[in-house]
Amino acid sequence: MKKIIMMITWISLCCIGCEELVEVEAPANQLGTLQVYEDVQTARAALDGLYASLRDQSVLAGGNSYGMGTLLDTYTDNLDCFYNDTNGTMDIYENQPMDTNNTIETVWNTAYEQIYYANSLVVGLTNSQAIDTDTKAQLIGETIVLRSLIYYYLAELFGAIPYTTSIDYQYNRQLDKMEEEVLYQQLITDVMEVMDGMAVSYRDTERTYVNRSVASLVLAKVYSTLGDYAATEQWASEVLGNELYSFETNLEEVFHKAGTHILWQMPPQLAGNATPEATFYFFEDAAPHAYALTENLVNSFSDADLRKQQWMVPVTVGGTTWYRVAKYQNIADNTNEYSVVFRMGEVYLLLAEALVQQGQTTAALPYINAIRTRAGLLPLSNGSTEELLDAILQESRHEFFTEGGHRFLELKRMGWLNTLLEVKPNWEDYNERWPLPLNELLLNAHLYPQNTGY
Repeated sequence: MKKIIMMITWISLCCIGCEELVEVEAPANQLGTLQVYEDVQTARAALDGLYASLRDQSVLAGGNSYGMGTLLDTYTDNLDCFYNDTNGTMDIYENQPMDTNNTIETVWNTAYEQIYYANSLVVGLTNSQAIDTDTKAQLIGETIVLRSLIYYYLAELFGAIPYTTSIDYQYNRQLDKMEEEVLYQQLITDVMEVMDGMAVSYRDTERTYVNRSVASLVLAKVYSTLGDYAATEQWASEVLGNELYSFETNLEEVFHKAGTHILWQMPPQLAGNATPEATFYFFEDAAPHAYALTENLVNSFSDADLRKQQWMVPVTVGGTTWYRVAKYQNIADNTNEYSVVFRMGEVYLLLAEALVQQGQTTAALPYINAIRTRAGLLPLSNGSTEELLDAILQESRHEFFTEGGHRFLELKRMGWLNTLLEVKPNWEDYNERWPLPLNELLLNAHLYPQNTGY
């Protein structure tokens, strides 16, 4: 118990002390100097702290003002924003972000705090003499996969960014930027170096920790971003080859935590609590106070699409109708829903896109049609490369709205971001990247130049 108390104390101090990676005060307590790694229990508690941080506020968090499921869906064309605060949320929605935007700065700072935390975990685990080799490899592997996901989102948002594995605050405060393609290759190297030490199975029965298959999906996502579709196919296919997974054919079960289609999910902070997504997007008997689905998104669904019937709810007040997100149903007494981060639907559509891009359109159809038929739609029988890519983009939009920023990531990857001009009048070419936070530029001159347009 004493060790656990020390662990909790360190986590609190670390989160306070690492306010900015590029300009960070030396924490009073370092992970490697405490007795955190004297046994597996406290080492796992340290890693649990990172998982909890990612759940509560991160680029991966769902139902959160700073998560990409929200911010990137308002930045594109899936969510309307009614949350006119002083943090710049409305500016993001209106595609007019500035380098002084508080929300963007918070996204940056929180991500680098979590990167520092992850780096501290890797150093401590690597230096541990008390933890067995297999356990050490698994915990380091999980940490690197989580860190790689954070870096991936930062690069997609900002372009060239600092990359570091160091916990030396003097070194980190003067980091140069790493170009996107170089960074993505580095992430591939990082994940490949650790994934052989990661188990194909899970550390728990509820899939709340990442495993080798999540690492494979991360590789597939990065390779797809690089346009290496053969490698995307390879790593997506590795996930499909894991007998732990199957495609969920019942739409009502997609967001239930027991599904074998789930690769990774996050439990609520307390047992029985609603998922953040269930409460964050909820409104009824009143106009939305934060977010509602756009008319453009709602009207893009066929009336026969079961996702339109089951994953959104119309709310009419004073003759005006809005649609709220309703993927998660339990507002109270939640016993069967966790926040799903990765599921097989994403693997199917990634693989379908990779196959189409390689000219294997016939091979791609079963993966597209699995998504369509589950939603009550007729299967596709054929199509040109362009038609099938458009179908994949449409299915992804309908499948993953408010999840992980899929809409932005996929429009960017396919080179179609400028199609947003039809519904987002302020959209400019340079909006494919966010501005680097001004305060970070002032602290570290190596971050210049500012991104184009800002």
